[in-house]
Parts: sequence; structure tokens; C-alpha cells
Amino acid sequence: YNPKSRAKMMRKLIVLLLLLHSTTEIVAAVTRGFHEETNLVDLGPTFGEVPREIEAAVGHTVILSCIVHNIGDRYVSWIRRSDHHVLTVNDFVFTTDQRITKQEPSPAKNVWNLVISNVRKSDGGEYECQVSTEPDIKNRITLKIIDIPVPEVEQADTPFVTTQIEGPREEVVKMGSVVTFHCSAVHRVNGSEGGRVMWLKDGRPIEKHENPRGGVSVYTEWKPHNVVSRLTLIASAPEDNGAYSCS
Repeated sequence: YNPKSRAKMMRKLIVLLLLLHSTTEIVAAVTRGFHEETNLVDLGPTFGEVPREIEAAVGHTVILSCIVHNIGDRYVSWIRRSDHHVLTVNDFVFTTDQRITKQEPSPAKNVWNLVISNVRKSDGGEYECQVSTEPDIKNRITLKIIDIPVPEVEQADTPFVTTQIEGPREEVVKMGSVVTFHCSAVHRVNGSEGGRVMWLKDGRPIEKHENPRGGVSVYTEWKPHNVVSRLTLIASAPEDNGAYSCS
């Protein structure tokens, strides 16, 4: 038994263990650095899942969606394939068609939507969401327009669904006689008096105070589901000839 020899062996063992420990730390540090650097690598934009085919009825509003991950500083464009017209690029709209707009981009959700209101048959076709990479990446959506009209109650800006004058399309009367026209209108909200019936002669509104001889009266009756308006001409004269309508 040699104590000096044993002590020398223990020192070598300790040095070896220290070297092994240091080597492990170096490998761990290199591995961490590799992973950190890998995470910093730009993987490039990718598209999220959205419907590739959309159907819309004439008159409806349709939204074409484009989801882009890892957008970075690239641009997102919407292009109409039928004429290769660039419709939008990021915040900018490049069409005079006021029906076509964009939803505000949502960077948090990576959503870039194209909105077409009051769609027409001619709006059908392919649209392309394009990202300005090298080369560009593209996602195409097919828009199909179907012939189901929007209900009038959603379509019109007036409080009425339909208006029509009752009776024959033409009337011949004696000069000086009393003439009455009836207009029936279906309104949107039962019992609502949210609008008024307007009478027109040759496309121009009839104003009672504009008639020099007077004798023009309008009476409107509101019912639960419709409105009836009566235009009365007292002592009709040649200047009353014309085409009458209501709206």
C-alpha cells in the first residue's frame, strides 16, 4: 500500500471528472445555442386553412378570408383572376368599385379579408390571396354566385317591401271630374310608420303647394301589414295628363 500513489490516482480521477463535467457543460451550451439560433430562423409565411369554395346569393355580402402565419414585413394582396386586377394590397384598395372593400387586417389573428357587398353574377370566379415572398405564394378561392335573390326586407333602404298602384294601367277621364289613385305598399315592421308614401307625376314628386289651382289631396292609412295611400285630383284639367307612380 502506497499512500502517495493512491493520492496521485485520486487527483487524476478528480481532474478527469472535472474535465468530463466541463465537457458536458460545453456540449449543453452549444446545444442550447443551436436551438436558440434555430428558433430565430425565418421559416417564411404559410397559409392557414380557409374555405376554398364559397357560394353567395345575388345581392348578399360575401367575405373571402386569407390567413397568413409568419407574415413578417411582407405584403398581402387580393387579385381577381378573371382580369388579373389587383384589388387590395395591405391597407390600400385599388378599385373604383365601391362594393369591394377590405376588413382591417388583424396582425394578432393573421387574417386579411376581402369583402364584396351586393354581389352580382359577374363577381363569380377565382380570387387569389398572394404574399410577397420570393417567389410569391398564393392561395386561391372560388366564388360561386347563385340565383337566390336577397329578401326585399334586407335589400331595400326604404321602409317598404313593395309598392304598386291599384287599378288599370291607363285611365281616360272627363275634364273637371274627380280622379283618385290608390297606392298599396307592404311595409317592413308591422304597425310601423317609419316612412311615407311619395306620389310622383312623370317621375317628379307631387307637391300640393306647387299646384296653382289646388284641388290635390293625399290621404295615407297605415294598417298592420300594409299602407294604403290615395291621391285625389279634384276638377281634373289637361295639365294633369301624365304618368303617375308611388314609392
